[in-house]
Amino acid sequence: MSQRPYRGVFTIPATPFTDKNALDLDGVKAVVEFCIAAGAQGIVAPVNASEFSALSDAERMQVVETIARTNDGRLPYVASATGVSTEVALLFARHAADQGADALIAMPPYVKKAHPGDVRRYFESLGSATDLPVFIQNHPIGVPMSPTLLGDLARDIPTVLYIKEEI
Repeated sequence: MSQRPYRGVFTIPATPFTDKNALDLDGVKAVVEFCIAAGAQGIVAPVNASEFSALSDAERMQVVETIARTNDGRLPYVASATGVSTEVALLFARHAADQGADALIAMPPYVKKAHPGDVRRYFESLGSATDLPVFIQNHPIGVPMSPTLLGDLARDIPTVLYIKEEI
C-alpha cells in the first residue's frame, strides 16, 4: 500500500452526458485534461458530485477506465468503490485497482441504512480487498457516521487513511 500522504486540491470532475443523456466518454477525457491543466493535485471520481448515481454499474466502470487511461498516472486518482452492498463495493474496488487507481473512496451502502457493526464489516472488507489506501466518505445520503465510529475505523483498519467529511 502506498503510504504517500495526499495533500492539496483533489478535484471531482463532472460526468458529461450527451444531449440524449448517454455517457460522454470523450467529454470525460476532456474534463480530466482540464483538471490537470488547471493545476489539480488529484482526481476523485465517480462520486456524488460527479453524479455516480446516474450511472449504471457498467458506466461507472467505463468512467473509472477512461479517467485512469486519460490521467495515465499524472495525478493521484481516487476511484469510488461505493456500492449498494459489500459485494458490489468489492467489485468496484478490485476493478479500480486493476485500472491503476491510487486510492479508493467509499460511503457505506446507501440504500439500506447499515448499523455501525455492518459499516465496520463493510470497510474491513473494502480495506482488505486491495492494497490501496481508503478514503471514507461521510455523506448525508449515506449512513451518517459518528466521529467516534470514524475514528475507530481509521484506527482499526490499516488501509483507512483518510476521511472526507461532508454536511
